[in-house]
Amino acid sequence: MFYARATFEHDKFSKQIQQTARNVTDVVRAARAAAEEAEEAEEAAVKTTGSDPGAFESGESSAVPERSEETPATKKRGDDAEVFGGAVGVLRPEAFVLPAKGTDEKPFPEGKGCFYPKMPCLECGSPWWLGDSWYAACANCGGDAESYDNKQQPHEAYARRFARFRELIEALRGAA
Repeated sequence: MFYARATFEHDKFSKQIQQTARNVTDVVRAARAAAEEAEEAEEAAVKTTGSDPGAFESGESSAVPERSEETPATKKRGDDAEVFGGAVGVLRPEAFVLPAKGTDEKPFPEGKGCFYPKMPCLECGSPWWLGDSWYAACANCGGDAESYDNKQQPHEAYARRFARFRELIEALRGAA
């Protein structure tokens, strides 16, 4: 009897977890679709009017720079420059977005994301990790924390890359 009760409870909680994961995934998809629609509407407005919707009416150019598909942190600056994405690339753009004020967690389709700006992934530079243990995976590339030592410092071979990724994260924090 105990086994049947435990199995029932396990199945019930498993279904609740699966439903929660589906709900989060649906919310993320809806947010992405809304953002894409807003971008398309803005691009359509620029194409039809021939001017920037944020431009001044007096004919002066807008104080907002032209829009680019790449953010400053992901633009290529040179062959040896470290940028977000590194050699892996930016596979998941939301893995490079700062968390909301007062929190350091946000949901990802694979699970809870934890924000660690002082310990970015040394493969791609993402400060988001899927979990808060040493075995957590990077939210962007799925990399691990093997490039850090037991004192949470990068191994010697990764010191330069670590410094560059930290600079990029601090630049993002300063821009926000």
